[in-house]
Amino acid sequence: MTSNLFSITSLASSNDDYIKFSSAKLLIDKSYKLYLNSSLYNTLLSFILNYQCNLKLKQQLPYTLLNSTERISFRELFQLMRRDLFVFGIAVALRTGDQINLISPKRIKLENSFEYAEDGSVFLNLKYPSAQIPIENVIMLRNCILSDTDTFAPEPFHILDEISEAEIIYTSIRSKLKTMLNLIGVLKLPNPVQAENFGYTTEDLTTLQQEVKTGATLKNNAIIGVDTNSDFSILRTLDSLPNVDYLDKLLYNITGALGLPSFLLLGDYKNINYSAARAALQDFVYTSSLKQKQLLEKILLQLNIDAPVEDYFEFSIPTTVSVNEQVNLVKLLLENNLANRDEIINMLQLGGLR
Repeated sequence: MTSNLFSITSLASSNDDYIKFSSAKLLIDKSYKLYLNSSLYNTLLSFILNYQCNLKLKQQLPYTLLNSTERISFRELFQLMRRDLFVFGIAVALRTGDQINLISPKRIKLENSFEYAEDGSVFLNLKYPSAQIPIENVIMLRNCILSDTDTFAPEPFHILDEISEAEIIYTSIRSKLKTMLNLIGVLKLPNPVQAENFGYTTEDLTTLQQEVKTGATLKNNAIIGVDTNSDFSILRTLDSLPNVDYLDKLLYNITGALGLPSFLLLGDYKNINYSAARAALQDFVYTSSLKQKQLLEKILLQLNIDAPVEDYFEFSIPTTVSVNEQVNLVKLLLENNLANRDEIINMLQLGGLR
C-alpha cells in the first residue's frame, strides 16, 4: 500500500515572531491541554455546544449508537462529535453493520491520518490498537483549513495562544488577591517572620504592622484586616490588579474570533444596550443554527440518507433576548398555517419551556 496523499504538516509565516499555524499536531496537543485544564476554554466550548446541539429526532435512524460500550442517543452522539470537532478539528465514528461507535480522536495517527491505496481506496489510520479502517465505514466531521488537503486543526486554532494567555492572567489576578489576603492575615500575627515568603523582611513587616496600628483614612474599596476597635490609615497604596483592563480586551478578541457575543462570556452589560445585545445574540443564534444544520447534513450524507435535515430532526424556536419575539413568532406560524399546535409545543419544549 503506497501513500500519495497531499498532506501539509507544517507552515511558517514570513514573520518569525508571529506564527499561528506551526503544525497540526502541535495545535491539537495545545487545544487538548486547554480542554483539560482551562476553565475559559471549556466555558467557550459550552456556549458552542449549548447553542448548536439542541435538537430532537423526528424519526429513528436504523442504527444502534454506542460510545465505547454505552448505548447513547443521537443527540448525545452529535454533541460528543461536535465537542471533538472543536477540540481536535476532527470527529470520528465507525459504522459496523447496524452499529455506529464513537472513536476518540486521540486514536488517530496524526502524522499519517489517511492513506491511499493504488486502487483508489482510502483508509483511516488508527492506533491503540493499530488499524486501517476503510473510509466508507467512517462517519467523520473535519475542520479542513486548506482546500484539497487532509490537513485539519482545532476550530479555535487561531486563538489558542490568546486563550492560554487569558487563563494565565486570570489565574495571576486570583493569586494576587489571595496573596493580598494572606499578607493581611500575616500582618495581624505577633511574629511577622512568615511574611518573608512574600518578599518582606522581618523589619519591613514590623514597620507595616506599626503603620496599620496608626490611624488615618482608607482608600475606596480597600480590603484590610485589623484588630477590633483599631483606627488606622493607608500611608501608601499599590495597584495590585494592573492587568484587568488588558484581560477584558483579550476576552473581547477571543469571543469576537468565535462569533460569540462578549456579554455572554463576561456577564458584563454595562457597555451594551438592549438593542445591541438583542442583535448580537440573534446573529449568534442564527449562525449557530446554520452550522448545526451543515454538520447534520454531512452526517446524513455519510449515512447514505439523501433527505433534508428537517425531515429527520426537530429544532427549537430560536432563543432571543426578547420573550415577546418568540410569542410573535408563534402567532405568525399559527395564523399562516406554517405549523400545527403540537409541532409548536414540541419546539417550545425543546427550547426549554415546560
